[in-house]
Amino acid sequence: MRSRTTVGGGLAALALGLSLAAVPTPAQAAIACDVGALQTAITAANVNGGTIDLAPNCTYSVTDPQAIGPNAMPVITNDITLNGFNSIIERSGTAVTLFRIFEVGGTSGKLTLNRVTVRGGHSASNGGGILVNSGRTLTLNAATVVKENESDQNGGGVFSAGHVFLNPGSRVDDNRAAISGGGIHSLGDATAQSANVSANRALTLDGGGVFNGTGATLDLRTTTISGNHAFDDAGGVFNDGTVTAYGSVIAGNTSLDQGGGVDNNSGTFTFTSGRISDNSTNFRGGGVHNSATLNLITTVLRANHVTVPALTSHGGGLYNAAGTATLTSSNVYSNTVAPPGNGGGIFEQPGSTVNLVTSTVFSNSPDNCQPPGQVPGCSG
Repeated sequence: MRSRTTVGGGLAALALGLSLAAVPTPAQAAIACDVGALQTAITAANVNGGTIDLAPNCTYSVTDPQAIGPNAMPVITNDITLNGFNSIIERSGTAVTLFRIFEVGGTSGKLTLNRVTVRGGHSASNGGGILVNSGRTLTLNAATVVKENESDQNGGGVFSAGHVFLNPGSRVDDNRAAISGGGIHSLGDATAQSANVSANRALTLDGGGVFNGTGATLDLRTTTISGNHAFDDAGGVFNDGTVTAYGSVIAGNTSLDQGGGVDNNSGTFTFTSGRISDNSTNFRGGGVHNSATLNLITTVLRANHVTVPALTSHGGGLYNAAGTATLTSSNVYSNTVAPPGNGGGIFEQPGSTVNLVTSTVFSNSPDNCQPPGQVPGCSG
């Protein structure tokens, strides 16, 4: 049973089941601003679970990692909450060994971070900042930031095969992965509510912001995914699983091949009452590249761009390579393709299907839809 541990002292226990922690107030006996003290406190809390209050305005800068992982901190094996007060846990800039900051593992690992910055991790394997093993849980609450971490494989900020919750005010920013999932690489389930995933990079393949893998689920609620970049596909979100989004924004992302904002590769992507805008890619699908099942509902798809002037450049707003894209009560406008490319608004690859249901496609350049007559209800 999870209990409050007295190591790190002073706050009343957080009620079980709360997904959003109240903003904490500094305790009388917070953990000292000392790496060893924090590592010891986590080891103690791993016995029965508990809450640890970090020293206010402290940077816990780790030079020498734990043997396991390697990680900056002991592996989280129980239900542990860290309360920060402008607190930072980082891999020191002088560290020689590569290591991430946290790993959530064991038989019942669960880590909740409140107002903590996790930065500077650099892992030779998955998860530059945080690794969440299968069946384990990570929760990022208000003012928690995972930033400036790097993985030599996947998941620059977070790699998860378990459960991830990004709650209001949390951020995953400016991380990078050598392969895929610059910000987050998820093979489990992830939920983001009023969160931000920004300025992350996938340096070889896909998903600059988020990579949602086969069988994984991603739920975006009033969340912004912006300014991310992928070397190959999907500057914003790459999907091989199931994505459901409501009231969210995917904007200002870039990729070098296809899907500046989104590449729905082999899953189902449903986007409702949101905006996909100002994304760009070199060749296909400035806003969205779809090869499976895409549903855009009361969505604005605007000002996305395909930038390379080539005959193979298509679909400023949407490139439908395969499968079915259904746009319901949505607007597609002000998207562009560099000539001699075409399909400024929508390009429907023959053999695929685009359905427009009370939706409009207008004021795209050099045209609205291609090939001519291929998309019912779209002209010009």
